[in-house]
Amino acid sequence: MALTKLNFSGQPTLPVSSFPTGSVLQVKENTAQTEAALTTTSYSATSTTVQITPSSSTSTILVMGRMPFQTASSGMISFSLFRDSTNLGNNDFGRIYIPSTDVEGTVIFEDSPSTTSQITYSIQAKVSSGTHYININNAMSTIVAMEIKQ
Repeated sequence: MALTKLNFSGQPTLPVSSFPTGSVLQVKENTAQTEAALTTTSYSATSTTVQITPSSSTSTILVMGRMPFQTASSGMISFSLFRDSTNLGNNDFGRIYIPSTDVEGTVIFEDSPSTTSQITYSIQAKVSSGTHYININNAMSTIVAMEIKQ
């Protein structure tokens, strides 16, 4: 039997169609440590953002994030997850009322964006009154986006 020499110059690429439903197709992650004051009563962008470009319009995106807050002596912090300019929290994911404390807000959400265009997910925040802080003392916030095959 004759031997055949394979000329292979890289890693094999499996087609996405061969992966079972529920497979993680890609993961994007970003961290931020920039301390910032929150004073606005409307949702505003923070440095906690991640971009992902889905490989299929039927994929879902699982987004997980955490952000450290420091609350003022009065007032409230609200935070939510946004896809580009769309608030996915239908108002907000969480509200923090505990005065003068360090606390962490978390977000877990599975989105169905129905696109293959680049998406930016961000955790945004607003306050009812006072000056509150994110990433106080340069504490780290994190956001992860995972494309899930459907």
